[in-house]
Amino acid sequence: MRKQKQKSCKECGKMFTQYKSTDKYCSYSCHNKAQKEKRKQQQQQYSGINDLSVQSEKELFLKVWYTRPRVSFLSGKKLNYEEESNFWYNLFAHALSKSKSKYPLFKLYSKNIILLTPEEHMLLDQGTELNRIAYAKKNGCDWHKVYDHQDLLKQEYSDKYDK
Repeated sequence: MRKQKQKSCKECGKMFTQYKSTDKYCSYSCHNKAQKEKRKQQQQQYSGINDLSVQSEKELFLKVWYTRPRVSFLSGKKLNYEEESNFWYNLFAHALSKSKSKYPLFKLYSKNIILLTPEEHMLLDQGTELNRIAYAKKNGCDWHKVYDHQDLLKQEYSDKYDK
């Protein structure tokens, strides 16, 4: 029979029975509390450009919504959506991906946010070049406007961070 260790909880300090060597917390709530604190610290460590001094993407989106014309960057279509409706967040596209492996330091940079219709946003993130060409023909717009903007941002990113 395996002997079980008594261990001190990493979060609250209470003693608990450690069944697995990976157990570090006395309860699920202590584990969740520690994870929330860890996420909070990671958010505070953001060292990218934050030109509008915002704390979150939601706050950035609100500032963009109130300072820019409410039309698509690509097609010029009007964006008539209620704040925080189901599709409202889909109107805000990161021109350069905010993923950690690509351009994470531009996550809260207002120049990296472009307003698009939800369909255009989906085409930018997941569509094929053929889908984009078909959309451009149907709606009289040119995806090169987005691509040129991305190129300018990529150059700015490499000038600031790829040294």
